[in-house]
Amino acid sequence: MGVLKTDLLWYVIPTMLVLFSLLAFLDSKNGKLYVSRLVALAVVLISIGLLYLEPFYFAAADVDTVIITTDGANKEDSLRLKYPNNKFIEWSDTINASDLKNHVVINGYGFPEYDLYKLEGKKVDFIPADKPSGIIDVNYNSIANVGENRAVQLKVNDLKDSWIKLSMLGDVVDSVQVATDSMELVALNFTPLIAGKSLLKLIVENNTSISQEEQLPVVVQEPDKSAVLMLNDQPTFESRFLKNHLIEQGHKVFVRSKITTERFRYENSGFEFDKLPYLSDHVLSEFDLLVIPATIISNLSRTERLSIEKKIRESGLGLLVLVSSASDKIPSWLDFSVQALEDEKYQLELSNKRIAVESIGNISSKNVLSECHLAANEVCLKVTQPLGQ
Repeated sequence: MGVLKTDLLWYVIPTMLVLFSLLAFLDSKNGKLYVSRLVALAVVLISIGLLYLEPFYFAAADVDTVIITTDGANKEDSLRLKYPNNKFIEWSDTINASDLKNHVVINGYGFPEYDLYKLEGKKVDFIPADKPSGIIDVNYNSIANVGENRAVQLKVNDLKDSWIKLSMLGDVVDSVQVATDSMELVALNFTPLIAGKSLLKLIVENNTSISQEEQLPVVVQEPDKSAVLMLNDQPTFESRFLKNHLIEQGHKVFVRSKITTERFRYENSGFEFDKLPYLSDHVLSEFDLLVIPATIISNLSRTERLSIEKKIRESGLGLLVLVSSASDKIPSWLDFSVQALEDEKYQLELSNKRIAVESIGNISSKNVLSECHLAANEVCLKVTQPLGQ
């Protein structure tokens, strides 16, 4: 027999004795059934005291019960008093379901979700730990590309009016003020500008003092670069803008613009060859994306058409078809069509497969055209999956 809250003994016992003495003195003036009333008073005060102290009794070890402590466990001493002869296990991922008994007592923050299957078919008593204050969980991707906006998601508790700041390379890149004392989810953003290994720093400030600091490692990589082939009926502002935009992003671009029936102008950025008179398997293998107007694709030779089809289906060559007017017909051999739906949404049908697409605005210098997969009537369409897959 014992009590769980032994730290309260020195408060509860003196208080109960003082209350018993005071009430007994006040009740002594009434001589009727005085002893009975004292016994009843003692029982009441003892009961109240035991409610605070949480009594328990020692039982024989239950071979079917195992006690597991996880992160944040705060009742281990009390559990050892209650289960003095039972097995205690500090949780780790290496523990198997066979290590657990039919009755499992868990104290702390609990198991990770991916390990909950180990508790199937078992009786579980969960004694949760007190929720900590500050940043209690962080979710972010430790690998990022240069120039790519990334988010750091935080779960915080008991940080009302505190500022959380995110810094990188010594500079604060984002901050947020917590609005409530309860559990809250917040997000901070950063955009790395230099490739290499770096550290993000999370700082919690309350009344100008720093209450918590955390460091998050991040590996910043150069983004993948693409090789783009652009074919033009003639040089246009749109093609010039698209070419410059792609080159600024670090992509390799080759442009072939038609001047006369048999003459072309070539612009080369990053390729070893200077001319491209026709399309073949070998030529197309150098590129990741082909940008071509519908007027040109309709007049391709059969050999060039078959080469494009082969590279789309076998190598995942991207295809951006530019349709500038209703009179521009998409060749039937491409076997796809576009149907306008509601709310600027479109349905692309390709080889009897329907793909949802959405408009991302009119083609202009403000658009990121490198994200387009199909353009129709001067509207850029972004396909939800690559055309070649």
